[in-house]
Amino acid sequence: MPWSDVQVGDLVKDALCRLVRSGRLAGTFLFYGPPGSALEELAFAFASAILCEQTVGQASVPVTGDSWPVIGGSQAETPGLPANMDGDFCGVCRACRHIREGIHPDVFALEPEGAFYKIDALRTMQGMAALLPLEAERKIFILRQAERMRQEAANSLLKILEEPSPHSIFILLTDNVTGILPTILSRSQRVRLSPPPLDRLIENLVSSKGLSREASESLARLAGGQPGRAEDLSEGAWMERRDQLIALLEKVRHGSRLEIMHGSQALSRDRAGARETLEALLSLIRDGLVFTLLDDPNLLLNIDRRKEIDALWRGADSDRVIQAFETTVDALAELDRNLNVQNVLETVFMACAGRSSPESTSPKGPQRA
Repeated sequence: MPWSDVQVGDLVKDALCRLVRSGRLAGTFLFYGPPGSALEELAFAFASAILCEQTVGQASVPVTGDSWPVIGGSQAETPGLPANMDGDFCGVCRACRHIREGIHPDVFALEPEGAFYKIDALRTMQGMAALLPLEAERKIFILRQAERMRQEAANSLLKILEEPSPHSIFILLTDNVTGILPTILSRSQRVRLSPPPLDRLIENLVSSKGLSREASESLARLAGGQPGRAEDLSEGAWMERRDQLIALLEKVRHGSRLEIMHGSQALSRDRAGARETLEALLSLIRDGLVFTLLDDPNLLLNIDRRKEIDALWRGADSDRVIQAFETTVDALAELDRNLNVQNVLETVFMACAGRSSPESTSPKGPQRA
């Protein structure tokens, strides 16, 4: 039953469930997906399914080295160990509770110390893996951000995986699979997570954040369907900043150059939030292009502000909106070069108003702060 609570795709859950049920488990798994994927949630759920004390019996499928379930490629297996007969986990037995509370003596979670894994930590893990489990049939090691290893540490991990202990399972987690050594990839059964369906992400935001469905849909669209990004947007001041920009853009479109300068000056006081301001502005200008070029409100990112965006961009010249979009993209690219934020914002707002900046028509013109 608890597998139903894990926020990953049914195909992944079903495949892992079949593996647990069969008892034919790889020595190494690699779970990977975009930032915000439920990698860690899946890893601990998989550990619970493997070690759950309920409904455990002998593997009903003969263990061979030439047949694998659908998730990954071939590698060494952990043979002859008990299998959960239905592949699920109860969530209430001692093992499940201890895994959930982070105190199970045979489940270990590792992460980088600073920017990278230390080789001493991997050598310690190797020594622990060689010891017999204390309570369960297996030991499980979960490595967060497994791509963050220098060559020496990665080679040390490879040596561990090449000489696996028959009672240890390693689960590597990464949102950057290109950072994993090819030799480690070849020894891992790979499980790829995709972002959840947009409707599911929207429902999760409605229930967990108390937002309206339209606001949740906007966050989901703005995050590109990535749960972690949507979570970050919902917890910050992003929506408030966006609404301030809508009000300011309305003034900019019909206001004077002085109002543009005042608005830019007010926003530039929050230098730390300048990137978020420009990203929010870019989303609004992008929605302006949807209205001026496609006239299809269903394609909006900021779907909860369709009326305001319609009023803001309806009838606007598409060339001007494209210029504003390009100017904002350039401004984002230049922002890290310590440009004067107020001048950057003035240039962008001038483009939105269809006017030439007094210094330049590109954000590359403003002077450095």
